[in-house]
Parts: sequence; C-alpha cells; structure tokens
Amino acid sequence: MSSLLNLLIASMALTYVSTTESCLRIMDLCFVVDSSASICSGDPNYTKGDTTCVYWKAILNCMQNIVQNLTISQVATRIAVVKYASKGAREWNLTRGVDKATVLGNINGLVYSAGYTNISGGLDTMMNLVFNATYGDDPNSPNVAVIFTGSNATDPTTVQPSIDRVHGAGVTTYTVGLKSDPYSAQQLASDPKLNNQQVFLVDSFLDQYLNQIYAALMYQLCSDTC
Repeated sequence: MSSLLNLLIASMALTYVSTTESCLRIMDLCFVVDSSASICSGDPNYTKGDTTCVYWKAILNCMQNIVQNLTISQVATRIAVVKYASKGAREWNLTRGVDKATVLGNINGLVYSAGYTNISGGLDTMMNLVFNATYGDDPNSPNVAVIFTGSNATDPTTVQPSIDRVHGAGVTTYTVGLKSDPYSAQQLASDPKLNNQQVFLVDSFLDQYLNQIYAALMYQLCSDTC
C-alpha cells in the first residue's frame, strides 16, 4: 500500500512541476543545511580547506531549484538560510529573502565550512535568529524548514530537545538525507515521517539523485495552497 501511495504522490508531483511555473504560497521558509565534514569527505577531489565540493554544489543546486519554483516576495514566500557544522550560523534572515534573483545569487555564494556535525546548533540558530519576531518572522505566516542532513550529530544527545522545540513551536520540517544513514533525516522530519512526504532519502548528494526527489518535495511544499 505504501509503495502505491508513493507512486501516486510522485505522479501528482511530476504533473504539478511540469505544469506550474511558480508556486504561490504564503510561508516563511528556512533552509537548514549541513555544512559539516560529512558532506564533502566522500569527494575524491576535495582537499581539506576547500570551500566547496561536488556534493555541496549539488545541495546548492537543489536549493536553487526549489526557490526557482516558488513565488518569492514580501507577501508570499520569504527565504532564510542557516548552515551548521561545528556551530550553527545564520546566513540571512527572512527580511532579506524577498527577491528571487537575490536569493538565488546568495545561495550560489554559500561557502562550505567542514567541521563537526552540530545539528542542534543549526536548529537552535533557526529558532533564535530566523523564526523569531525580533528578526522579522511573521506570526501570520506558516513556518517551514527544509533540512539537509548528511549524517548523525557528533553529539546525538543534543538533537531531540532541539527538534522538540522546533516542532513544539509549530514549524513544519521536511528533511533530505542519505539512504545509507537515514536516522537523522527521520528524527528531524515532522510527523508522520513518511518517505517522499516528510522524509526524502537519496543514494548520494549528487544532482542526478537530488533531482529524483525534487518534484515530490515541491509537491509537499506547495500542495496546501497550490
């Protein structure tokens, strides 16, 4: 039954993406992106100290594809970005994520960090510096996060309290993770944590695999209002 449901969702998603140029949904969307050593360590061409790698570029491409298919404006979808490695870092808040061309350019310029995998640092940064009225969060807009996670946290005991805070505040979370290490993607996703609905698992962070889940992810992001 679950396989049939997944096929139906995928079919609907492909129809949506192929027929809709831009999704008009009112939401505040934050990308929370794993920038730790777990992302680039498998790239044979990566050298310690490099600010990018093939996997990092593919994650940025996926983020840009999502943004490209959203209506970005002050009164529709606003975009913020948080990276996490040894600590969380806000790249920009929601008030700066209201122009599509600017957002796409800023995503393209995101630099890979390396370091430990501090998932709770990323989640706490999102709650403290993005989904916070002091920094421009709109209480009338749904808060949504797309979380890219390449591995379990270096200190896994810190993750559950942070993600409980996120979900307790009403933030909807979708996760993109690896089939070979799915635990953190499942832990961080909103209930009911179903594959290809809240949890999106890929063989590798490469364009050809991220492209396979893109349509279903877009469908979930936009299906409430589009």
